[in-house]
Amino acid sequence: MRNLAVLLSGQGRTAEAESWSRYADAIDARQAVYQQPTGYQQQTGYQGQTGYQGQAPHQYTAARHAHGKPPMNSLAIYAVSMGAVGLITCGLPSIPAIVAGHMAWVRLRRSGERGLGLAVTGIALGWIMVAFWALVAFGAALPDEN
Repeated sequence: MRNLAVLLSGQGRTAEAESWSRYADAIDARQAVYQQPTGYQQQTGYQGQTGYQGQAPHQYTAARHAHGKPPMNSLAIYAVSMGAVGLITCGLPSIPAIVAGHMAWVRLRRSGERGLGLAVTGIALGWIMVAFWALVAFGAALPDEN
């Protein structure tokens, strides 16, 4: 956008150039808000301007997302959804919730995406149903009173 402003000012279209220059300044200011402090970069080992650039292949970069927020992890959303469905139906969706929650947790630690709370919630909801059915099976295995 700055290049466009320079190009327009070179053509004598200063009003448009000024507009594009202000727009570029606004975007730079907005991205600066979402940058991690330098202490965060030193603690986690992530390098780069935004604090999210690292070695993972699916790494978040500010260039892909102009708004500056890291994307939400889809596995975390799936985990909490299946955990809720499993809780409502008292059924097997709890197992995929546990598996997807752990997969999301691992991916979140490497990629810098958002959704750790959703992943942990999906895991917890899944284990609640597993514990419920374990108690039902234990109760069924107890001898009857005579």
